Amino acid sequence: MGEAKFTPGPWVAVYRGDHGGGEEGDVHQKEKWDADPFDSGFMRGEFKWPDACLIAAAPELYEALKSCLNFMENTESELGFSLESADQARAALAKARGEA
Repeated sequence: MGEAKFTPGPWVAVYRGDHGGGEEGDVHQKEKWDADPFDSGFMRGEFKWPDACLIAAAPELYEALKSCLNFMENTESELGFSLESADQARAALAKARGEA
């Protein structure tokens, strides 16, 4: 498995309200947002609020999926065959790292 090179979390979704085009939000790296909201660590662009929440959860989801995959791989070795869900997890993690 390759190394993740994306900006580490935690990230936070920041709600900006409805500006005529639907609910919008931004995504910030939490430590930088808490320290200075105008510092780097800000993802430029407008996101729909549900998308901003999903993006903000991405680092935690990535780490959780890595943990689940570790469990599934141990289970695979005990069972002696490959689990489809483990293959899906490997593919998703590779995609997140830009390898797919």
